[in-house]
Amino acid sequence: MARTRRYLYFLTRGNATGAPYIDLQLRPAELQAIGQVTTQWAFLEFLILRETRSLAKHLGMDLPPDDLEAVSFRKRRKLWERLARKALAPFHEELARSLDCIERVRNLANERHRLTHDIIEYDAQDQNRLKAYPRANLGKFGWPLNAARIEKTASDIARLSHDILWIHRDPEPVPGAPRRAT
Repeated sequence: MARTRRYLYFLTRGNATGAPYIDLQLRPAELQAIGQVTTQWAFLEFLILRETRSLAKHLGMDLPPDDLEAVSFRKRRKLWERLARKALAPFHEELARSLDCIERVRNLANERHRLTHDIIEYDAQDQNRLKAYPRANLGKFGWPLNAARIEKTASDIARLSHDILWIHRDPEPVPGAPRRAT
Protein backbone atom coordinates (compact mmCIF):
# COMPACT_ATOMS: atom_id res chain seq x y z
CA MET A 1 0.00 0.00 0.00
CA ALA A 2 1.54 3.27 -1.11
CA ARG A 3 1.78 6.09 1.40
CA THR A 4 0.47 9.38 0.20
CA ARG A 5 1.47 12.69 1.62
CA ARG A 6 -1.41 14.84 2.81
CA TYR A 7 -1.41 18.59 2.41
CA LEU A 8 -3.56 21.16 4.11
CA TYR A 9 -4.07 24.09 1.78
CA PHE A 10 -5.29 27.48 2.85
CA LEU A 11 -6.30 30.51 0.85
CA THR A 12 -4.30 33.71 0.80
CA ARG A 13 -4.07 36.64 -1.53
CA GLY A 14 -1.41 34.60 -3.30
CA ASN A 15 2.02 35.44 -4.59
CA ALA A 16 4.10 34.79 -7.68
CA THR A 17 5.48 31.43 -6.53
CA GLY A 18 2.21 29.74 -5.58
CA ALA A 19 -0.19 29.30 -2.69
CA PRO A 20 1.18 28.65 0.79
CA TYR A 21 0.47 25.23 2.27
CA ILE A 22 1.22 23.06 5.27
CA ASP A 23 3.03 19.81 4.54
CA LEU A 24 0.98 17.78 6.98
CA GLN A 25 2.42 14.56 8.33
CA LEU A 26 0.24 14.49 11.41
CA ARG A 27 -2.55 11.99 11.61
CA PRO A 28 -6.02 13.60 11.64
CA ALA A 29 -6.57 12.54 15.27
CA GLU A 30 -3.26 14.17 16.30
CA LEU A 31 -4.14 17.39 14.50
CA GLN A 32 -7.58 17.43 16.13
CA ALA A 33 -6.05 16.83 19.57
CA ILE A 34 -3.60 19.72 19.06
CA GLY A 35 -6.61 21.89 18.19
CA GLN A 36 -8.23 20.82 21.47
CA VAL A 37 -5.10 21.79 23.40
CA THR A 38 -5.01 25.17 21.68
CA THR A 39 -8.70 25.84 22.34
CA GLN A 40 -8.49 24.80 25.99
CA TRP A 41 -5.40 26.96 26.46
CA ALA A 42 -7.13 30.01 24.97
CA PHE A 43 -9.97 29.60 27.48
CA LEU A 44 -7.44 29.14 30.31
CA GLU A 45 -5.68 32.38 29.35
CA PHE A 46 -9.04 34.16 29.39
CA LEU A 47 -9.73 32.85 32.91
CA ILE A 48 -6.28 33.94 34.11
CA LEU A 49 -6.86 37.41 32.70
CA ARG A 50 -10.27 37.59 34.35
CA GLU A 51 -8.90 36.36 37.69
CA THR A 52 -5.99 38.83 37.58
CA ARG A 53 -8.29 41.77 36.86
CA SER A 54 -10.66 40.65 39.63
CA LEU A 55 -7.82 40.49 42.17
CA ALA A 56 -6.53 43.90 41.08
CA LYS A 57 -10.01 45.38 41.48
CA HIS A 58 -10.28 43.81 44.96
CA LEU A 59 -6.97 45.48 45.88
CA GLY A 60 -8.13 48.82 44.45
CA MET A 61 -5.57 48.76 41.64
CA ASP A 62 -6.37 49.98 38.17
CA LEU A 63 -4.82 47.91 35.40
CA PRO A 64 -4.97 49.43 31.92
CA PRO A 65 -7.10 47.09 29.77
CA ASP A 66 -4.44 46.36 27.16
CA ASP A 67 -1.45 45.92 29.46
CA LEU A 68 -2.18 42.36 30.51
CA GLU A 69 -2.76 41.15 26.97
CA ALA A 70 0.46 42.70 25.63
CA VAL A 71 2.93 41.15 28.06
CA SER A 72 4.37 37.65 27.96
CA PHE A 73 2.49 34.77 29.50
CA ARG A 74 5.20 34.31 32.15
CA LYS A 75 4.82 37.92 33.30
CA ARG A 76 1.03 37.60 33.42
CA ARG A 77 1.35 34.43 35.51
CA LYS A 78 3.75 36.16 37.91
CA LEU A 79 1.41 39.17 38.19
CA TRP A 80 -1.48 36.79 38.97
CA GLU A 81 0.62 35.17 41.71
CA ARG A 82 1.67 38.52 43.24
CA LEU A 83 -1.90 39.79 43.30
CA ALA A 84 -3.22 36.49 44.71
CA ARG A 85 -0.67 36.54 47.55
CA LYS A 86 -1.74 40.09 48.47
CA ALA A 87 -5.49 39.85 47.97
CA LEU A 88 -6.02 36.35 49.35
CA ALA A 89 -3.60 36.46 52.30
CA PRO A 90 -6.44 36.42 54.87
CA PHE A 91 -8.19 33.57 53.07
CA HIS A 92 -5.90 30.60 53.49
CA GLU A 93 -7.96 28.04 51.56
CA GLU A 94 -8.52 30.33 48.58
CA LEU A 95 -4.85 31.31 48.57
CA ALA A 96 -3.81 27.64 48.63
CA ARG A 97 -6.18 26.86 45.74
CA SER A 98 -4.87 29.85 43.77
CA LEU A 99 -1.23 28.94 44.30
CA ASP A 100 -1.96 25.34 43.33
CA CYS A 101 -3.58 26.51 40.08
CA ILE A 102 -0.70 28.89 39.38
CA GLU A 103 1.81 26.06 39.83
CA ARG A 104 -0.19 23.76 37.55
CA VAL A 105 -0.35 26.51 34.90
CA ARG A 106 3.43 26.84 35.10
CA ASN A 107 3.86 23.08 34.65
CA LEU A 108 1.45 22.84 31.70
CA ALA A 109 2.74 25.93 29.89
CA ASN A 110 5.89 24.28 28.55
CA GLU A 111 4.08 21.17 27.38
CA ARG A 112 1.41 23.26 25.64
CA HIS A 113 4.07 25.40 24.00
CA ARG A 114 5.92 22.37 22.65
CA LEU A 115 2.71 20.86 21.30
CA THR A 116 1.51 23.97 19.54
CA HIS A 117 4.84 25.40 18.35
CA ASP A 118 7.66 22.85 18.21
CA ILE A 119 6.17 20.49 15.64
CA ILE A 120 5.64 23.22 13.03
CA GLU A 121 8.75 24.28 11.15
CA TYR A 122 9.33 26.88 8.48
CA ASP A 123 10.90 25.48 5.31
CA ALA A 124 13.74 27.75 4.22
CA GLN A 125 13.94 26.02 0.81
CA ASP A 126 10.24 26.50 -0.03
CA GLN A 127 8.98 29.77 1.45
CA ASN A 128 5.35 28.78 0.90
CA ARG A 129 5.63 25.63 3.01
CA LEU A 130 5.22 25.00 6.71
CA LYS A 131 6.25 21.52 7.78
CA ALA A 132 4.35 19.65 10.49
CA TYR A 133 6.69 16.76 11.23
CA PRO A 134 6.11 15.32 14.68
CA ARG A 135 8.35 12.31 14.22
CA ALA A 136 11.35 14.53 13.49
CA ASN A 137 10.82 16.29 16.80
CA LEU A 138 10.07 13.41 19.16
CA GLY A 139 13.27 14.02 21.11
CA LYS A 140 11.93 17.41 22.24
CA PHE A 141 8.91 15.85 23.93
CA GLY A 142 10.31 13.00 25.99
CA TRP A 143 7.09 11.04 25.41
CA PRO A 144 5.48 9.50 22.35
CA LEU A 145 3.51 12.01 20.35
CA ASN A 146 0.11 10.42 19.78
CA ALA A 147 -3.49 11.57 19.89
CA ALA A 148 -4.24 9.98 23.27
CA ARG A 149 -1.29 11.72 24.96
CA ILE A 150 -2.18 15.06 23.38
CA GLU A 151 -5.84 14.66 24.43
CA LYS A 152 -4.67 14.01 28.00
CA THR A 153 -2.89 17.37 27.93
CA ALA A 154 -6.11 19.03 26.68
CA SER A 155 -8.03 17.34 29.53
CA ASP A 156 -5.45 18.50 32.08
CA ILE A 157 -5.84 22.07 30.84
CA ALA A 158 -9.66 21.79 30.96
CA ARG A 159 -9.53 20.48 34.55
CA LEU A 160 -7.25 23.37 35.51
CA SER A 161 -9.72 25.85 33.97
CA HIS A 162 -12.49 24.24 36.02
CA ASP A 163 -10.42 24.56 39.19
CA ILE A 164 -9.71 28.24 38.51
CA LEU A 165 -13.44 28.82 38.24
CA TRP A 166 -13.80 27.26 41.73
CA ILE A 167 -11.00 29.18 43.50
CA HIS A 168 -13.37 31.55 45.29
CA ARG A 169 -16.07 29.01 46.03
CA ASP A 170 -16.20 26.03 48.30
CA PRO A 171 -14.73 22.98 46.62
CA GLU A 172 -17.14 20.86 44.63
CA PRO A 173 -19.62 19.16 46.93
CA VAL A 174 -19.23 15.48 47.62
CA PRO A 175 -21.93 13.51 45.76
CA GLY A 176 -24.88 13.00 48.07
CA ALA A 177 -23.83 15.75 50.50
CA PRO A 178 -26.32 18.57 51.14
CA ARG A 179 -25.58 21.70 49.10
CA ARG A 180 -24.81 24.99 50.80
CA ALA A 181 -26.58 28.14 49.69
CA THR A 182 -24.30 30.49 47.75
